[in-house]
Amino acid sequence: MAMLIARHGMSYQEAYNTTLVEFQVYNLAYAIQLEEKRHHLAIQAWFNQSVQATKGKGKNTKSAYKTFDDFYNHQEMFNSLFEAPKKQPKQVKVLTIADRNRLMNQRMKKHRKGG
Repeated sequence: MAMLIARHGMSYQEAYNTTLVEFQVYNLAYAIQLEEKRHHLAIQAWFNQSVQATKGKGKNTKSAYKTFDDFYNHQEMFNSLFEAPKKQPKQVKVLTIADRNRLMNQRMKKHRKGG
């Protein structure tokens, strides 16, 4: 209920009377609204990077991204809102302190060798 009140400005009574289906519709609408905000922010960032971000030096500079879709694929992000959630990956093995120390020592040896 708190989410309905906070995100959608409902009163306590409206949130209390909301069904699960309505709740899901409100959340989908909220996700669409957030994606639209992200899209507008990405457009703003695109224009900013098109002025500032380049690859290369001197006269051989070129834009870091060829098109806006290379920078931010709005259609893909929008479509992902309607897809079923992906299954969570299997639990990652928790490393013991000894395993962490062993990995750190291996990395330090590689770093000292220069590779």
